[in-house]
Amino acid sequence: MYEIFVLGELMTGDKHGYMLQEILKNAVPKKVRLDCLEQYLIYLETNLQHVTDFEAKITFYKPEPEKQRLQLLRVLDHRKQMAMTNIEWVKKEITAVKSEED
Repeated sequence: MYEIFVLGELMTGDKHGYMLQEILKNAVPKKVRLDCLEQYLIYLETNLQHVTDFEAKITFYKPEPEKQRLQLLRVLDHRKQMAMTNIEWVKKEITAVKSEED
């Protein structure tokens, strides 16, 4: 439902980030915003766990060829770093939303 609202706001005309953020802050109840952020956090943490588990299996079993294995480990490391950055950002957003006045 939240995604449909955001899409509708984007389709009604040009809006820069701050304008859209202000519209959403005033139009979407705090509980909905928190629920969306918390669900997204669960998704990110689950995704990070899958990437970490896959990386551990590759490290343990050492599939061949080595060159491809090493490249895959680099890609997985990048995905882990991006996931951790996203998780940190979402946690900060949750804190910010919780600290807003009702």
